[in-house]
Amino acid sequence: MTTTSAPPDLASLGDRRLGQILDSPIALAVVCASALPLIVSWRLGIATLICGGLFAAFYILCADGFRGGQSYGKRMMQTAVVDADTGAPCTFGQSFLRNLLLAILGFIDWIFVFGRRRQRRGVGSQLVRRGLEILRERGCPFVVVGHPEYYPRFGFERAPAMGLASQWESIPDETFMALPLDPDVMRGVAGVATYRDEFNAVM
Repeated sequence: MTTTSAPPDLASLGDRRLGQILDSPIALAVVCASALPLIVSWRLGIATLICGGLFAAFYILCADGFRGGQSYGKRMMQTAVVDADTGAPCTFGQSFLRNLLLAILGFIDWIFVFGRRRQRRGVGSQLVRRGLEILRERGCPFVVVGHPEYYPRFGFERAPAMGLASQWESIPDETFMALPLDPDVMRGVAGVATYRDEFNAVM
């Protein structure tokens, strides 16, 4: 546990989403432009289309590592991706991991959105319990999550009642929950829960 300074001012969720939306046409425009040579030559067109696709993928995944932690979309919205502790701009490596995680989690989210007919079969609960088992096996002392209506069934309680606080002041106390996986290690421990830089970039 460490004590950290106040995090940088957060952009509104709308500004962050709009910045991501503005980046999408840029990547799409590159792909469309790279397909134009198909009119002249199929072989040339395929080659340029592959290059255009690779560049578009690079841009979507790594653009937050551009100067100042700003993709072109974020620059238009005057937002940036920075380290929550130091304020340093996002690096290409952090941008890649951040946007890859967002893409994967977004895909999983769509699966749940369109898979309502298969909900309430206990799949989500099984995943949570298995994840907790893995964390215990790896010696993780505790884990923090959100959603006060879902996680109490797994033993989670409000983290502030345990003396734990989130490094992000914008997170309400009632949604910051914790589960001690090793009560002996956590006995008497209190402070600010900090996250890896990759999570700071997402927040």
